[in-house]
Formats: sequence, C-alpha cells, structure tokens
Amino acid sequence: MVVITEIMKNPKLVPDTQGEWFEIMNISTVALDINGWKLKDADSDSHIVDAGGSLVIEPGAIMLLGNNADPAINGGVEVAYQYAGFTFSNGADEVILVAMVEEQELLIDSVFFNDLDFPDASGKTLSLDAAAYDQAGNDFGGNWCEGAFEMAGGDFGSPGLPNPGCLAVAVCGNGLVEMGEECDDGNLNNGDECDDACQIEYTCYEMLQCGLGCNLTPTCALDCYGDGDGNADSKALFSHYVLCVSGACGFDMPPICVAQATSGECNDEYVACAAD
Repeated sequence: MVVITEIMKNPKLVPDTQGEWFEIMNISTVALDINGWKLKDADSDSHIVDAGGSLVIEPGAIMLLGNNADPAINGGVEVAYQYAGFTFSNGADEVILVAMVEEQELLIDSVFFNDLDFPDASGKTLSLDAAAYDQAGNDFGGNWCEGAFEMAGGDFGSPGLPNPGCLAVAVCGNGLVEMGEECDDGNLNNGDECDDACQIEYTCYEMLQCGLGCNLTPTCALDCYGDGDGNADSKALFSHYVLCVSGACGFDMPPICVAQATSGECNDEYVACAAD
C-alpha cells in the first residue's frame, strides 16, 4: 500500500521548524487519495490531512509531506503537502500514518525510530534501503542509513527519488556527493579543487586554516592545486612566512609555504612560523 521511505527529523542548515519532512511511496497498483488520512506519533502530535480536495498518490509514486512547503526556506525540498501540529524529536520518535474509515483508524504504516538502531546524523535523512520498501522492512533500524546525496539546501537526502541501497558504493565522477566523498565535480581530474578520489584539494592556505597550528611547523603535504599532480607543489612556488598571531596562524601577505628543504616536492618542506 503506502510505505514511509525517508525521514528528515533533524535538518542542519535550516531550522527544524522549517525543514522537517517525511516521504511516502505508493507500492500498490492503484491510485490512493490520502486526503483525510491522519499522521501522528505515539504521544500527542496529530494532524488530519486536509488538502482542500483530493491528494492522490499514483502507483509507484513518491510524495513528500513536511512542515513547510516553501523550497526557499525548507532546504530546497518540494513538499506536496504542508502539515501542522506534528514535529519530530531529534532522538527517538514515531511517525504513524492511518486512514480514517467510518471514523475508525486503519493503520497504513509506521516507523518507530531511535538514535541507537537508526541513523542519527544531523543534516542527513533517515533513508530506507530500496530493497526494504514494505511495512515490515521499515520497522528494522538496520534497513535505514544516512541520506547520501547533497540536496539543494546543503543537507543530505534523496527527496522525491528512489533511495539508494544502504550498502551502495559511492561512484566518484558521477556529479553526486555520496557517502565517503567530500566533493564530486563530475570528472576524475586532479587540479580542479576536487581530486580523482572525490576529496577536496586544499591550497596551502586552506590547509593551515584547518588548524594544524603555527608552533608545530606542519608539513606542507597537500597539493596546492595548479599542477594537479596529487603532491604538494615545489618549494619554488611557495616562499613566504606564516606569522603566529595570538597562537593562531596569520599571514603578512598571501600565504604560501616556506621551503626549508634544498630539493624535492613540498612533502619534504615545512611551513615556518616567524615571531609575532
């Protein structure tokens, strides 16, 4: 019939009051009108779907219900129906969907999730494995994983799309930022700020800003992109000092690595810290 397939209980880049939603899929062979159905939890949250008319989900179709239908402020998600009076806890909670038949509740589907057996990452949805799309499959926390695709608003999930398998392997170069990837610019080239393993290529400046510390003379071991060779660039390109300012790195000109070795790539060269 209808299965709950994805839950955004704890958005990171928009407030919970604007960015919570859940996704349902019609796994039956007939169109279903969910107008008049009720969504609730096991406590006091409750909402009767009132779309002002039919709200039909076709066979095989996916529909999102959320607490805000404006993509400009809800994280870039296209919500088919906006509800009120129903919120998710960031820990354990429930989403229960029932049809009203002669004023009696007929259970359609439910998910009782917690932060032990189910994924619990801020900014990432609870995503049901595509192989477990049924009312029994979504009861088991092991069938859920973190949303893998970066959405328009910067959080992660796959709203309106079939979910990937929870054991799916990320494919670098497909233009989608998947699990284990820091970036994916749609190619396998180095030297374009996203390398052939879909990890961000940092400049020496960005590396220092990551907090390696002035007093540790950190190794300049990252590719200062430009030649795309995957190694830190030669000392000839980086020949200026980093200043220590109140225990943090500061720069007296555009930051570049100081060569302390006589030859070789920057893997053998270090950043020096001058006195304040």
